[in-house]
Amino acid sequence: MTYSSDDRPDINGRPLLDSRTDQSLYVRRGHDEDLVRSAIRRSLNTLVLGARGSGKTSFLRALAYVLRREGVPSAFVEGGTSTDAGALVELISRRLAEVSGRTPGGGLRTDEPLLEAVRALGSMGDPEHRTVVLMDGLPSGADAHSLFGRLRDELWRLPFTWVVATDDDDRAALLTPPADAFFELVIELRPLAISQQQELLRKRGIADVVALADQGTGNPRELLALARLVATDGSSPAALAGTRLKRRAEARRLGRPAEMVVAELEASGPLSASDERLLGRLGWTRERAVQVLKQLEAAGLVTTSLQKGSSGRPRKLYGLETRTPLESESDRP
Repeated sequence: MTYSSDDRPDINGRPLLDSRTDQSLYVRRGHDEDLVRSAIRRSLNTLVLGARGSGKTSFLRALAYVLRREGVPSAFVEGGTSTDAGALVELISRRLAEVSGRTPGGGLRTDEPLLEAVRALGSMGDPEHRTVVLMDGLPSGADAHSLFGRLRDELWRLPFTWVVATDDDDRAALLTPPADAFFELVIELRPLAISQQQELLRKRGIADVVALADQGTGNPRELLALARLVATDGSSPAALAGTRLKRRAEARRLGRPAEMVVAELEASGPLSASDERLLGRLGWTRERAVQVLKQLEAAGLVTTSLQKGSSGRPRKLYGLETRTPLESESDRP
């Protein structure tokens, strides 16, 4: 593979930030962005849905960048880092305080009822200049429904316009009454077209974009993961795509549970068997997840690594095996 400038293409998998440098790498989704900005001008709330890795965070950051340039007050909330609805409201309050310069109203406490915590958010806003709350992810579908469903009317009274981006997994919770009425606009981030995939790779400094884009699924995270593999081990995009197909076929042979876990690892990257979102999506216990992951490890489809934290024992992560031994094993008669 060759690069357009130097030997260090920008192919890391992190979401883009709302900085000038990162925005030069962003591939525009013109129609979707126009719809959201039109909704914001009309004080309408927007729900952005998409598969994991589809670019939801980068989409919100691009919107934050544009709003800042236009002088529209906005607060970016990392909702997916919250543990529950109460923690999410407290995080929203802190982010709004950073924008408004005000002290969080009501002196939020961890034991304060969710209703009172939501009402206290009103002191962070200005009815004459509505703040746009850009929320990236949610703790869970149940917490999402508690906030945007059960407390929908309280949120409507606040001087904020909401743009909430979350995984397809939360679709049912947010589009079930009464939460569905809160969002006047629903946008689904679709896979990138071939031309957009080529643009993404070109902006990242990769010259041979056609072969990679042809093997891509339209998912930005998966496309960049493929580009990293090509850059690090020298395999061709076609060979790596073939490895992926063989891995999926082997997982299918092992059974539906193995196939489901491989799909999760492809979408999210390395995961712990204790990952709450993973267990929630699969509907499994941690013990069941460990059982299936060990089955995949024994088959040579996943590898393990240890992730050190600030305290306690290192966490065991499972990731997909991407090296060529997988191909030779699957080719055996």
